[in-house]
Amino acid sequence: MLSKVDRANSLEEITRLEESGVDLISFDIAFPGSELTIEDGRSLDPRRALELRGNVRKARTVAMLDFVGPEPEWIRSKAEVFSSFDYVQATSHQLGYEGVLPAVRGAGRPVICSQIIADYDMDPSWIRGEIEDPSRAGLKYYEIQVVTGVQNSWRNLKEESPKHEEELQVSDLRSMTLDFPLFFALDFSLENVEEILKAFPRLEGWTITLGGDPESSLRHFHTAERALEVLGREV
Repeated sequence: MLSKVDRANSLEEITRLEESGVDLISFDIAFPGSELTIEDGRSLDPRRALELRGNVRKARTVAMLDFVGPEPEWIRSKAEVFSSFDYVQATSHQLGYEGVLPAVRGAGRPVICSQIIADYDMDPSWIRGEIEDPSRAGLKYYEIQVVTGVQNSWRNLKEESPKHEEELQVSDLRSMTLDFPLFFALDFSLENVEEILKAFPRLEGWTITLGGDPESSLRHFHTAERALEVLGREV
């Protein structure tokens, strides 16, 4: 099972992440004039991102397009930057706009669709429909943010959701891993990472996102230190 860490932004982090055995490292690239979705200082200008990418020795690298409203022609104009990485990652919201997926694919790299939300009150068919939509179909991986904005989200998912049949269940997520190449982002910790990964044996991979707001209702965020601790406990 692959491990991916998003939004690395220093040589020290890259070195420590590679020492931990991480498989994919993502860089949140901020082009001049782009409106960022996360304002925490972790985004990198293209030159710095390429510099750090050049220092990655073993892991595969991912260029993140995590900003508001990119136009297809604008994305095509940045293909040279994106093609320097092993993958290009765009959010599900971005890929929903007409012409964005062909533009992203123009970099000639496999595409990861991120930021698919799976909240506790969502019907599984909605999540499946988002993945199967023609604007997102046939990509390398799909990354699902599982039950964000809830404290102890994994515990709630496995202990509280079974009391409410209409809520999203662990079995629903497990079923999706049989049909799609998925990464899950959850509230990974030293206490639960082994249990989570064992619960989804067909999962392609798992994602830890650095920085941001720990109370975010849209993503699970981790500090770099916590991420390294969790990676050291991978099964």
